[in-house]
Amino acid sequence: MNTEKAPNTNGQIEVEPKKVALRHAAAYSLMPKDLAEAEHLAEIMCKADIVPQALRGKKENVLIAIGLGAEIGLSPFQAVQSVYVVNGRPSLWGDGLLGVVLQSSKCEYIHETFDDKTMTATCRAKRRGDPEEAVYKFSAEDAKTAGLGRKEGTWQTYPKRMLQMRARGFCVRDKFADVTKGFDIADVLIEDVRQSSEKQQAPAMPEAVDAVIVPPTAAPAVAPAVQDRPLTLDERSTLIQAVKAANLIEPFKKFMAVTFNVDHSSKLLASHLPVIGEWMESNANDL
Repeated sequence: MNTEKAPNTNGQIEVEPKKVALRHAAAYSLMPKDLAEAEHLAEIMCKADIVPQALRGKKENVLIAIGLGAEIGLSPFQAVQSVYVVNGRPSLWGDGLLGVVLQSSKCEYIHETFDDKTMTATCRAKRRGDPEEAVYKFSAEDAKTAGLGRKEGTWQTYPKRMLQMRARGFCVRDKFADVTKGFDIADVLIEDVRQSSEKQQAPAMPEAVDAVIVPPTAAPAVAPAVQDRPLTLDERSTLIQAVKAANLIEPFKKFMAVTFNVDHSSKLLASHLPVIGEWMESNANDL
C-alpha cells in the first residue's frame, strides 16, 4: 500500500511506499535454559529408541551428554549422537570434532593430506590471526615407535584412517584448545584403551613442523569410520559363555563398569569386543 505526500516544489506528488513489518516464525529450539529443563529433556530422550543403546534408560548419562555437548556448541540432539565417553574422558567421533573446529570463527582453515609412499598423514591448520599455519604429521613409523597396531583391530583394518585421526587430533587440540575444550577423538581414545591392556608406551606426540602458508588443497578420500552397533544375540551368547568358562564373571562385571560405563552385557557395543578379547586373554594368562 502506498501513501501520498504533499506536492514538492516542482508540483509533483511523491509516492512513498508504506513500510510493512514482516512477521517471521519464531525459531524452533529445544536448547534447555536451565537445569530443570535439561533434566526434563534428558528424561524424554533416554526413553527414545533413536538414541544410542548405551544411553537408553539412563537419564543421568543423557543429561551429562547434553551438558558436555553444550560446552562446544552442540544441540542436545547432536550431543547424544556424537558425544562418546571413554574411561571418563569426553570425546567426539573424528569428523565430529573436526566439524566443531571448522565452524568456529577462530579457524581459518584445516587441510589434510596423506602420503601413500611414506604412509604419513598431515594436518595443516591456521588459526585466524596467527601469522603462519601449524603442520602436524603422524606416520606409520611413528605408530610403530608408539607400539600401535600390533594386534588385530582398527589399526590393522584402516591404518590410513587411524594415522589421519592421530595427526588431526594433535593438531586441533593443540591449536584450538579453547574450541575443543578437552574433547578428544573417540577413534583415538578407543584404540588407546585397546593398547593399554598390552601395557605399551603411550602414543608419541607427532612433530610440529614450521611451514609457510600454502593454498588450500583437497584432502584425499579415506576409509570411513567404523559404525558402532549393539551386540547381536549370538555375539552376546558367545561372550557370556566364554566369560563363564574362564570363571571371570565378577571381574568381567567390574571391567565393563570401569572401561565402558555399562552395567549389563546387553549394553555392550561391537567396538568393545576387541578390547574385551584382549582383557580376557590377559586375565587367562594370569590364571
